[in-house]
Amino acid sequence: MFKSLVKPHLFCYAIVPQTILTGVTANPNINIANDADFELLEIRASIHQAASATGTLLMLLSTSSGDLFSNVAIDLYAIASAEQDSFSGYPIRLTEPVRIPANTVLNCQLTNNNSETIESVQVQLWGYKKVEQRKLRD
Repeated sequence: MFKSLVKPHLFCYAIVPQTILTGVTANPNINIANDADFELLEIRASIHQAASATGTLLMLLSTSSGDLFSNVAIDLYAIASAEQDSFSGYPIRLTEPVRIPANTVLNCQLTNNNSETIESVQVQLWGYKKVEQRKLRD
């Protein structure tokens, strides 16, 4: 998790970087803290792989209750930046913020359909913690 000093409510929830073998699906979770709802604005990814890798790295994001964020898996190469290859994707910027309640568990299903092992992949959810303002009393 990352926190901005300039914008204190700007926040990033992320999965722990994953190593995923060819043909394997990993299922890391993202736990939204219980201190505030989270308003999701952007989805980013970072991939570290062999330069010779070809294929797809698919992500399907859902809540633990089964609600999907998209109807099909998203190829992370479309939104990721990479360390060993020449591609650079553009993050998914949502047209409207998505409010995720505090204490929600998000499932991040990652499927490696590449010719090589993905040495490290990290999915990041950027947005704002929606800390409710307390009313001041006179």
